[in-house]
Amino acid sequence: MASRACVGRRIARRLTASPRRRGLARAAGFAVLVVLVGATASAAGAGAQRSSRSGTPSPTPILTPARTRTPTASPTPTVTPTPTPWVMGGALGRCTSADVRVRKEVRTLTRTERRRFVAAVAALVKSGVFSEFVPVHYRWGAHGRASFFPWHRLYLLEFEDALRSVDPLVTLPFWDWSQDAARPADSIVWGDDLLGGATPGDCIPSGPFAGIERLFPVRRCVWRGFTAADVGRNTMGGQTFEDAATIQAAIAAPTTYHGFRLAIEVAHGSPHSAIGAAEIVGRSSDPARTGEMRLPSLAPSDPAFYVHHAYVDSLWARRQDAPGRSATEYGGRRASRLDRLIPFGNAIVADTFSLPCVRYQDPLPAAEAGVEPPAVPRGARTPVPTPSPAAAEREEARAAVAAERAPRAAVQADFARAVGQSVAEVVAGEELLEEAATEALLDGTLAVRVLLREGGGRGGGRWGAGIRLVPRHNGTAAVL
Repeated sequence: MASRACVGRRIARRLTASPRRRGLARAAGFAVLVVLVGATASAAGAGAQRSSRSGTPSPTPILTPARTRTPTASPTPTVTPTPTPWVMGGALGRCTSADVRVRKEVRTLTRTERRRFVAAVAALVKSGVFSEFVPVHYRWGAHGRASFFPWHRLYLLEFEDALRSVDPLVTLPFWDWSQDAARPADSIVWGDDLLGGATPGDCIPSGPFAGIERLFPVRRCVWRGFTAADVGRNTMGGQTFEDAATIQAAIAAPTTYHGFRLAIEVAHGSPHSAIGAAEIVGRSSDPARTGEMRLPSLAPSDPAFYVHHAYVDSLWARRQDAPGRSATEYGGRRASRLDRLIPFGNAIVADTFSLPCVRYQDPLPAAEAGVEPPAVPRGARTPVPTPSPAAAEREEARAAVAAERAPRAAVQADFARAVGQSVAEVVAGEELLEEAATEALLDGTLAVRVLLREGGGRGGGRWGAGIRLVPRHNGTAAVL
């Protein structure tokens, strides 16, 4: 039987034998091609069948294994916490050990941390939430009573929660102003990347909060009362703050919670007064011409309030953590651990003794006038006591401290009375601070500028030119 290939060729010759048939062939070309292709494929299949019948094996195709691609590990995505909507009074309920944050001193913030903090505050200002905190402090802010520390602790927690409703990675920093005690106007906090500058009796001139306004009780821009706008010309009218050595001595002092609260509440008045009115008070007694930080009820209008009070809260935390101290220590006139803290829901004083979600960075080392305090990690060991100075030596040190503290004590007392502290409490607080500074001087952790006693050494004579009194570390003080 003729193969299909031969049949296809005969059909092609017949179709092309005459011109007419060649035209038909062109018309039928496609069909011919299909037949030929089909025939060729059939012939190949027939050949394969014949080879199989004849016993000759067909060549086995070589199989090339498929290339296996090694999967590339995807980087683990960074999980960003979801912001939680903020409602006043709910911060304590959201404060759990699963959400611990460490509050850092402003000098130790990274650029990113500083930028995020400033951006979150600015967002609260823009949304109006920032202004909601001012009337809360105006109506319920605890001053001149035992709940000063507990109430402000919850107030700061609420503010921090509001910040974290904007950016869950933000933590409220604190400003250790004791590190800037001698020249507070030169602190880095007044830089344009944090709190911005200051011009006496005018709007904030620079930085992220330039021109910020308060809305309560009347609308106007927030004022500051000192100069922090020109390099080399920054000043707070000569006002100074309590130094790190005195603060540490006040924390370690063998006094009650009541005494500690009196001392720190008096001390915290220096930054309030200086930031709000250091260079205004002498020229104007009109509260309308005073910076908000000098006005206790309106102080939260200035972002400086929060980093200032965060430091004050850290001092209470340091005392609570100190060896031999109890975190639940509390007391004062008509004070109870069960007292309600309004407007923070059902919170009571005892709820604030240990917040499971808040930790503080350890304090920065003090370096006042080149005199370093003994290196004693907090809670690690008790410092070796120095020999007890003679009564005359202590009185000499006390007189030096009192002379150096006099201007600052007057400012602190003025602010303390403005917030409602009684004269007796103000006097008691000042005496405790003076005693703390005297101990720091005798312990060798404080250097003060005092007046030199002329003519007669320690036993007599009169005070003359200003000098610096630098303590020795053996418990005595040397006049240089």
